[in-house]
Amino acid sequence: ACQSSLNLTNDQLKENFTSGHVCGDDNDLVNGIPTGAIRISFGKDSCWEDLDATISFLRKYFVNEKTQITKSMKFPKSNLNCCVSTIYLFPIKSCGPMEVKEWTLGNDGKLIYDREFSLVDSEGSVLRLVNCPKMALIRPEINVNRKKLVVRAEGCSDLEIDLVKDEGISQFRNVEVCRKQCNAMGWGGKATSDWFSSFLGITCSLVRYSNKDERPAFANEAPILMISRNSVDKLNSVLRERNETSVDPRFFRPNLVVQFNSLLNGNQCLSNPEDAFLRSSVKKKCLSSSSVTSFDVVGKCARCSMVDYDPNSGMKGRTLSALSEYRREKSRIFFGVFLKMEKPEGQYVTDEDGPRVSVGDIFTL
Repeated sequence: ACQSSLNLTNDQLKENFTSGHVCGDDNDLVNGIPTGAIRISFGKDSCWEDLDATISFLRKYFVNEKTQITKSMKFPKSNLNCCVSTIYLFPIKSCGPMEVKEWTLGNDGKLIYDREFSLVDSEGSVLRLVNCPKMALIRPEINVNRKKLVVRAEGCSDLEIDLVKDEGISQFRNVEVCRKQCNAMGWGGKATSDWFSSFLGITCSLVRYSNKDERPAFANEAPILMISRNSVDKLNSVLRERNETSVDPRFFRPNLVVQFNSLLNGNQCLSNPEDAFLRSSVKKKCLSSSSVTSFDVVGKCARCSMVDYDPNSGMKGRTLSALSEYRREKSRIFFGVFLKMEKPEGQYVTDEDGPRVSVGDIFTL
């Protein structure tokens, strides 16, 4: 259909394919010639207002009347480093973050207790923010000294859950995260289930990850997610141009938020500099001691509509749409990178004995 509408020859189609164009990517032009088309159907009841609305829609979302947004750039790797500015822990998947100044990395390479708990509905499906935005208003907090998970939400009394011994009758069950099966154990008993069900208005229960394998608990892909404030600043400049509300790092549910050094390019700090870490090994240097911890940067984080939800209110915005303007690669939109700690020789006696990451630590290639 596109070939016929655009009067493209077979040789032009082959040339487009050779140049890397595939259906669904963002290569709208090859050699100055459009690569795709859309078809709009009008019926007997259509009116001029329908045509006007269609044209307005196309102009708003598909016509670029602004300066072209620069895609990810090649960054100089010499002296490339960044400083940890914020650390977030997510004890319950899809619920609110717990901000800390310092935290421990366990034997599995993730922040201990990060995404170790999840909420499941009566069918056993994991609840996610996109289906239940009110989860953003639940604030879990780990009290390491007391070995308690304390959960708070507006209008509810605080819920305390023991981290050592389950207060209910533990039942093992399978849950699915990103199309992968995980073993989980019911945790907290009926009182805990009633608390979450009452607040969310959905019959649900709390489960705890029970496998002791390579999977980083209920995290989607890798143990640690890192984004930079530089990248968030770039995104906010795009959102302002679109007259959309600005976002903060919590929209992207990272574990580590970092600030890159000047990365001078005409005295401007380049956007999305964490991309330069991809497929590399980075080292974390602790400012308070001489300890060094190494990480592999294992890939980019593909984003979904979860980034649209405001962590303060649960209201939906248009963050993903703004990202798609300059962070799309074929059918996926990337923002942030995944880290995996290189395993030291042997294991720690307990997870609490592992290395620590602190605000102010430096990551460098």
